[in-house]
Amino acid sequence: MSLTEEQYLQTTPYWCLGHQECWRQMVQKWCSDEWEESHNACRERRLLMPGATHHQGSRSLSGYAEAWSSSHGGQPCGLLKAYAMSHKGKATSDVNYNSEDGPEGGPWSRV
Repeated sequence: MSLTEEQYLQTTPYWCLGHQECWRQMVQKWCSDEWEESHNACRERRLLMPGATHHQGSRSLSGYAEAWSSSHGGQPCGLLKAYAMSHKGKATSDVNYNSEDGPEGGPWSRV
């Protein structure tokens, strides 16, 4: 399902109400043939992935790090470690970072 440019312009989101020109430019980009071609190519690539691209849900990366640390006895968790682990499993699961892990299980192995 996709909206026409006119339909998008009739439904400006609240976070863009004060920036109508910005909204108009975003809509023009989304409705361009180039964007649609790129969007469809990326969608096809995502559909080839066997599992989730990451396991952090709606959390930010720092939120995943905090959740992992909390559920693993307060162990420190930097953003790089959180990034790697968010592609291996949920913060509450038994995942841990190992620098010798290969690309298996990461998003880079699914494409």
